Amino acid sequence: MSAKIAIPLLVIPVLLLAAACGPGQQPDSTHTPTPPPVATPTAPQSATPTPAPPTPTPTKPAASTPTATPAPASAVEVVLAPIDGARLGLTPDGAYLEVASGLPNGCQTFRDFRLKYSEGVLHVTVENNTPADPGLFCTQVYGMVTTTMPLQDVSDMPKAVPCAVYDVEINGNRYALQAEGDSSACTAGNLPVTLGQEVKLGLGQAAAYEKEGLAVRFLRVAGDSRCPTGVVCVWAGEAKVVVEATLKGQPAATLELTLGGDGVAASTKAGGYSVRIVGLEPYPTAAGVDPKAYAATLVVS
Repeated sequence: MSAKIAIPLLVIPVLLLAAACGPGQQPDSTHTPTPPPVATPTAPQSATPTPAPPTPTPTKPAASTPTATPAPASAVEVVLAPIDGARLGLTPDGAYLEVASGLPNGCQTFRDFRLKYSEGVLHVTVENNTPADPGLFCTQVYGMVTTTMPLQDVSDMPKAVPCAVYDVEINGNRYALQAEGDSSACTAGNLPVTLGQEVKLGLGQAAAYEKEGLAVRFLRVAGDSRCPTGVVCVWAGEAKVVVEATLKGQPAATLELTLGGDGVAASTKAGGYSVRIVGLEPYPTAAGVDPKAYAATLVVS
């Protein structure tokens, strides 16, 4: 009785295994079925919030003495250039002003110029650049810059006429300049000027102060020891010129005027008037100066 019961119990697991394998498949005693992969659910990603910047904690500034910020080495100031002479020239293309300006030391450089004509006077401004640092060491070599300024585009200025005299103000100084062409026909004769006005005279030329009955003529250069441009000298030197002053009703007087290499001039009296030289050009160079090319700028007051 026990044997008959054991057979059916063995058959039942076999039948169950055949049903699991499906129709037509034979069970394989060596194969272990792999269960299908099960996806692991993941939580949806969310943007990571950016933390807010920390709130600054107010602090009391420490007490300190303010210090000035030093100016950069390239900082410069604009200054008026010293004027060593001027000439009003004429060409077929129009009039031009030629200005000789100075560079008092090795640190100064030419900057620019401006022109304006107003109420019969040509106003000229010539500027240099100079370091803003007053303690900067600069070589004490006097340089020269000659600038040619066309006048045909200056607003309201009338067309220049050969040999006419024009009132020109350069950096605050007044000049009476005669318009010169290519010829030397204008070098002779008197230039009508007024007291206090600077006038440039060529050799043999005179300034006539008609109201005062005074004439001052440039005769010659007695000596020129000014330190040449581009040369280092232990002394600035000086220039001496000889002029003739004639006052109506009195004999002519010969005067010697001195101009220092640093531009300082001494005045001389003539008939109650002060005669002073404020410029002599051309300025000397290492090659020297043609004596016939000299022109003196005088002022009588």
